[in-house]
Amino acid sequence: MKLESIESIEKLQPLKGDWNTFIEKSEDNNIFFTWEWITSWCEYFLGNNNLLILFGYNENNELIGIAPLIKISRWKCGIKVMNIEFIGSGNEIAPTHLNFITLTGYEADFIHNVFEYLEDNKKLWDIIVLRDMQQDSRILKNLDAIVKNNGGYELNSTPGSLCPYIELPETWEQYIAGLTKKTRYNIGKKERNLAADHKIEYVIWNDSQTLEPMMRKLEELHQKRMRKKKIDGFSMRPIFWDFHRSIANKLQEKGWLFLGALKADDNIISCAYGYFYNNKVSIYQTGLDTDYNNYSANYCLFAHLIKESINRKCSEFDFLKGNQSYKFHFTDKVRKNINLIVWNKGFKVQFVRFQVKMKAFLKSLIKPANDIAPEGS
Repeated sequence: MKLESIESIEKLQPLKGDWNTFIEKSEDNNIFFTWEWITSWCEYFLGNNNLLILFGYNENNELIGIAPLIKISRWKCGIKVMNIEFIGSGNEIAPTHLNFITLTGYEADFIHNVFEYLEDNKKLWDIIVLRDMQQDSRILKNLDAIVKNNGGYELNSTPGSLCPYIELPETWEQYIAGLTKKTRYNIGKKERNLAADHKIEYVIWNDSQTLEPMMRKLEELHQKRMRKKKIDGFSMRPIFWDFHRSIANKLQEKGWLFLGALKADDNIISCAYGYFYNNKVSIYQTGLDTDYNNYSANYCLFAHLIKESINRKCSEFDFLKGNQSYKFHFTDKVRKNINLIVWNKGFKVQFVRFQVKMKAFLKSLIKPANDIAPEGS
């Protein structure tokens, strides 16, 4: 196998025509690996960092694998280190279901060659941080033996986020029949309560002319709710929404945008932004007018979006990252993500490693308040 690396977006451009074609043939056909997502992320967030996308070719010079990586400078325990990470991972945009992208039959060889390359170029990096891989990721299945063969670097794996999802049946009636009696009742009750006080309408957005104001409405509602909860995350920053308005336009053109809204008296009170790709619906972000909290508007909207997904003959409805309780009203299925860290052997890195261990140890000595049993229990 031959590996080639690309470290700038300019050198990536010649592969534009072949990128999505390859993704679609792989087992990792994921919206977060598409050309549109990868290049949009680079446009907004690459900054002074460098790509480290590794392409693997077989003996016939056919592309059989892509490792979508980046070299990114981070501060850890007050020390600046060079990380190798998946493109887009971290707290800024936070895609999920990340992996190396391979054709069937080449998985182990490609993973081995990637880590052999990283071993040969260990001066390029301090820490490899691979976030949000599914627990059955081929990387996790192969990595332990590979790293031991390449110098015995220390490995740490930590639990990542939970990703609830629904395996969609052929009909809405089949789906409803699989829910609890209470959930079936609530789906009808909450919509009836809202409809009793307001004229309601569900909308699936397909109008490119009004996409911009719709995305701004999503931003407004999402941030209004975040402020009410006193949460200050990355989604409160303008660049977050600049990115998503840009990517939404690109996905709209491809037919991959999935944007739904619930209106009450012609006012949008709940909306959900996501993707319709590879016969699956994935929900990335939601917005809710907190003035309608008593009506459970998001609950009503999600029921409609699931029904719409079934009508489109989708195989899956993915809530993506987050274990919010409302998701488990609609499903009991969940994927578990794993984060994996590979530590280089240099003194600086080992010092950082020691600091991380000490922080984890001290944290374990402090019993969380919500773990203390109430008196009389």
